[in-house]
Amino acid sequence: MVFATWMASAAPAQATATTPSLEDLSSLSIEQLGDIQVTSVTKVAEPVRKAPASIFVITHDDIIRSGALSVPEMLRLAPNLQVEQTSASKYTIHRARPER
Repeated sequence: MVFATWMASAAPAQATATTPSLEDLSSLSIEQLGDIQVTSVTKVAEPVRKAPASIFVITHDDIIRSGALSVPEMLRLAPNLQVEQTSASKYTIHRARPER
């Protein structure tokens, strides 16, 4: 399971990175897409092609649009995660199994 934030490919790892538009991404080659920097569970920026697992990016705009107010609510936006509330203040998070 990887919770990643988007980092612009030329920018150093920062919490205030800008998210490129879909048009910007669609103009990149496969090699350039693989060089996009992400910060995952290791907390170290690295090219997405070297990331240890699949990554689903939840952007600031995604969070604002969803109205999520807690980390579990934000993680529910990722299609590869299953978030369950087990008590009033506890959650379990599982990697969702692909449907076959």
